[in-house]
Amino acid sequence: MIDVIIKTRTIIGKGELQNIPDFLADNGYKKYGFIVDQAFRSNEDVGRLITELREKGLHAVTYYYDLPFEPDYESLDNIKYLFKDRNTNWSLVDVIVAVGGGSVIDFAK
Repeated sequence: MIDVIIKTRTIIGKGELQNIPDFLADNGYKKYGFIVDQAFRSNEDVGRLITELREKGLHAVTYYYDLPFEPDYESLDNIKYLFKDRNTNWSLVDVIVAVGGGSVIDFAK
């Protein structure tokens, strides 16, 4: 038997990006993985968010999701290696934050 429990919180709404720094701080997260829909790559709000988080000393690993389809196992393996230290296999992130639509959210989960 395989039993998987995923702790997921989904927040949807205009202006919610500005609440992410407080959410991370309030929950004690210091290292985050940021998965952003490719369509938001040049979005000014996303850029400001990443800058603000880095200025607060939070470690960031950012991945821009640019797959034209639902996530597959190969894509998930690739992101897994991005979010882990290659020498120790320890996680480089405490939490994964997704910004974008359904595929990006599915990928982050």
